[in-house]
Amino acid sequence: MDQRCRREVIGLHQFFQNWFNGEIENSESVFERLRSSLAVQFRLVSPEGRETDRARLLEAVGAAHGGRRRGGEPIRIWIESYEGRAVSTDVHLATYQEWQAEGGRIRGRLSTALFRRRDGAPNGVEWVHVHETWLPPREGGAKRGADRA
Repeated sequence: MDQRCRREVIGLHQFFQNWFNGEIENSESVFERLRSSLAVQFRLVSPEGRETDRARLLEAVGAAHGGRRRGGEPIRIWIESYEGRAVSTDVHLATYQEWQAEGGRIRGRLSTALFRRRDGAPNGVEWVHVHETWLPPREGGAKRGADRA
């Protein structure tokens, strides 16, 4: 289960990078990658303390296709310091750092995600809940790829 969750964290953030940069097609079939990975009752708590449900997140991400590339360099997203813990046979808790580099600035979030096993979801797990907290900013340019964990 831990390897499934690790692959899902890296894979979904690679999707975000490609989507925001407009490097993948803006189509229902491509967007299904995100839609099929979020539980119906999914919730995200942002670093600012705002809670977003599945429908609002899908709407916001859908509208952001290619939006990060306009007027500048592409956004880079990568994962560091992944740690997973089994809650039960079908439920897993993961903590990881998500880093984003855009326009010479690097910002990070410490994220805790709750996953549940689900057949048919990418990597066999679905995102149930994510809570993010800002990390101190980093200096310098982006030298890491989107596949670190």
